[in-house]
Amino acid sequence: MSRLIEGGSDGRQPLVSGISTIASERVSGKYRNKVLFAVGCTIPLFIVTILATGATVFMLVAGVGDRLMGR
Repeated sequence: MSRLIEGGSDGRQPLVSGISTIASERVSGKYRNKVLFAVGCTIPLFIVTILATGATVFMLVAGVGDRLMGR
């Protein structure tokens, strides 16, 4: 687990390089590229989902605020 905190020597984000390092160590060479591809695709999807959720909540709060102000 210390690799997750320290990060890899490739200069990427610590968490991402840590996950890919663990994945490439645990998985045989046959599936390594598929696992790294899946990890690489999943993390941006999480980021987009979080941003979309934040935007939705912000719009809901702004709409409620406008109604309370009587606009």
